[in-house]
Amino acid sequence: MLLNALFGLLTFENLCLCGFTIATMACGALFLLSSVVPWPKRKRRDFIASTSSYEGKGEGARLTNLLREDPHDRPCFTESSVYLSVVVPAMNEQERLPKMLDECLEYLLERKRNDDDFTFEVLVVDDGSTDRTADIGVEYGRKHNGVVRVIKLEKNLGKGGAVRNGALHSSGKLILFADADGATKFSDIERLEKGLLRMSGGPPVDESFPAVIIGSRAHLEAEAVATRSFFRTILMHGFHLLVWLFSSRTVRDTQCGFKLFTRASAARVFPVLHVERWAFDVELIYLCERWRIPILEVSVTWHEVEGSKIVPVWSWLQMGRDLILIWFRYRVGIWTDEVQECEVADEVADFIPIPSQYSSVSYWFLPLEKYIFQFMGGKRSTKTKTEPMDTATCPTNEIRMEEERVLNTYDDNSDYALTEAGPFDVAMYCKGIEVEIVNDTDEGMSLDFDLINVEAPIANALRRVLLAEVPTMAFEKIYLYQNTSVIQDEVLCHRLGLLPIKVDPRKFLMPTEKVIGINEHGVDCDEEPQPDPTRNLVFNINVTCTRNRNAPSTATEPHQLYHQSSVYSRSFKWIPCGDQVSSKSQKP
Repeated sequence: MLLNALFGLLTFENLCLCGFTIATMACGALFLLSSVVPWPKRKRRDFIASTSSYEGKGEGARLTNLLREDPHDRPCFTESSVYLSVVVPAMNEQERLPKMLDECLEYLLERKRNDDDFTFEVLVVDDGSTDRTADIGVEYGRKHNGVVRVIKLEKNLGKGGAVRNGALHSSGKLILFADADGATKFSDIERLEKGLLRMSGGPPVDESFPAVIIGSRAHLEAEAVATRSFFRTILMHGFHLLVWLFSSRTVRDTQCGFKLFTRASAARVFPVLHVERWAFDVELIYLCERWRIPILEVSVTWHEVEGSKIVPVWSWLQMGRDLILIWFRYRVGIWTDEVQECEVADEVADFIPIPSQYSSVSYWFLPLEKYIFQFMGGKRSTKTKTEPMDTATCPTNEIRMEEERVLNTYDDNSDYALTEAGPFDVAMYCKGIEVEIVNDTDEGMSLDFDLINVEAPIANALRRVLLAEVPTMAFEKIYLYQNTSVIQDEVLCHRLGLLPIKVDPRKFLMPTEKVIGINEHGVDCDEEPQPDPTRNLVFNINVTCTRNRNAPSTATEPHQLYHQSSVYSRSFKWIPCGDQVSSKSQKP
């Protein structure tokens, strides 16, 4: 009788109701947990504030800011001055730091002796230490002519906060984050560099190519299981399961303290990070996969070093909690993946008035309903009418044009379709458009202006017209020797022909005759014509896509499965003709 009663309760309706109840309770519990667990709220102004190195007594040299002051500048990061920046987060590491710095500097100085073009800096970020960690870093800096500098944080931020602080004040094309314990063999940075060059199509290293290379200990997992206790092994596998469920299914070792960033990827990821404790690596990788920033996992030599700052059980539970909250907060929109550029006054930033048409109960239910709806997989429109913004403090109705893109800072007030009813009236639309001259050089070769109250498609059309009317060098003929890509020959040639060539056309003569190519009957030319150095530029592109034999078994993205799965304009090689090398001040 009892068994029949149980089967009677297991109806489809009861199961659905039970599932919905459990999901709602779980969502509510996560929302409550997210509300009581604080996270640091950083603004962009915190990252571009002037910072000086620590020199013991007195203020040291001013450090470089990775980010530009104007968020609209492109690229968004400042120009590098050295090849490699090594960021070492350290908190009470006076015992382990000297050995790590000895190995690090021995390798870097030897490499510099063998390569005059190799330059580097080491940034030790003292994360609120109470021992001599910062002073040890200063001593190494004085001993090695200032290549080691110290950033001293008065308050402990956590490992993630220290790494971010160091990365955002680095000067290198490449930025390496390395733990202070020296557990990873430092010379293995060459493995990470080789992986980066395979991904970017180099050499040389391109700092504008966004990529992250992760040192991995996954190949040592079997050995680690053999030496760990059963309880620690269970916790390790549990953490890996949480990472697989809520964060990354392509990176096997998210916590290795040996990661290499290009300057572009560091400028994109670090300003957005919210987690500043042990789980910051997970959020970093989560954001990279969310933005499709290429990630490569490379095996490194690693050994256990005594003195870990991780507190058994408690730190693991904290990491597991943060890992789940990373996924939840991004999923429901509590966290966004952009740095807040336009900031409101501090005294009103945390105040939100309750609309008079809502009672206090319904007002508090609205955001919870939104989170539950999004958590369950629903989609809803987020486009709402807003009050006009103060353009003096938050110029979101401007559209700035660049050579290769349109920067769209859209708001509802500039959307003609939302503000006007009835048929589209071109005359009315044009009345609101303004062109503001920002800068005009005396020789008339440069003109900077802002388009105001213009939607991005219109601005992009105008940009194309300007590019077509301004005299410049452009591709006229594309000679294909072999194209086995998925793109048709005609489409590929058309896209290549749109690439800009950075050269002064006044230094060339106009072509006197048509360049030989496919004739009007569609017949290919038999051979490539001889170029004229006074009239022609020649480029060559040769890119081969090969399978990545070291790709994870769970990899699904092309950039993980293949080397050079994408082709960029930097793959073009200029083939100088005649005396073009001496006559051109820079490569086109």
